[in-house]
Amino acid sequence: EQIEIYGEGSPLVRSMIYGEFVDDAGEGLVISLRDLEGCLLNPPEREDGVRTAFVDFAAGGDECVFALRAGNKVTELACWRERDTNVTIGKVINLMDRHGLTGEEIYADEGGLGLPLCDALAEAGHDVHRVNFGAKAYDDRYQNRGAEMWHSAARAIQKKEVILPDDPTLHQQMVTRRVEVTRTGKLGVEPKDRMRARGLDSPDRADAVLGCIACGGGIGTMWEQYRQVTRPSMDDLYEQAASDYENDALPAGMSAGG
Repeated sequence: EQIEIYGEGSPLVRSMIYGEFVDDAGEGLVISLRDLEGCLLNPPEREDGVRTAFVDFAAGGDECVFALRAGNKVTELACWRERDTNVTIGKVINLMDRHGLTGEEIYADEGGLGLPLCDALAEAGHDVHRVNFGAKAYDDRYQNRGAEMWHSAARAIQKKEVILPDDPTLHQQMVTRRVEVTRTGKLGVEPKDRMRARGLDSPDRADAVLGCIACGGGIGTMWEQYRQVTRPSMDDLYEQAASDYENDALPAGMSAGG
């Protein structure tokens, strides 16, 4: 079961199933070139399904990226560099309108510059799902939300469950980020400042594409946790509480008569 979720080559599986010592200083990559090439050369049959877009906001010279997945295919990858945040908000809204997307179908990076841009989208009437890469992961075995998304999407690519866009820059970014394992044994990804020290650009396109794969559900089952949880109504809560009360056994010495 663990191998099916994480993959046989995952550091988590290598350590907890096979008892191997995993060195976080190695050259291991989150997405191997072999897995990426396998997915590109042998893509799955096209399947329609939920639509999920991910927006990776950037500052300075990095790229802003909008990626859209429909079912199991990434159908749109829009990239631009822009210092004027108002122009960026306009571009995102235009892309949403072009594809007929609602805020429920959009996920956006709220880290750093992303926070005021998410606020600006909300003020414009587009309240999107906000994702903080540094936040706590849903699965406690990952270092943070960003690592969980990268590794979850990497598993979908390894299993050839997604159709990726033909973009060499995207492909290069996907196969350059290294795996890291924290001192507490949690699975992480190489920090971007360390990637820059190796002469690599920020993997903005990979962040957006892997984000739209991991978020929103629709591929396999493990990504359903990224869907927004629908809050039950008060009537539902009262009904459930009444049902629980009727079905629970009374403690010894107590009667239902009060």
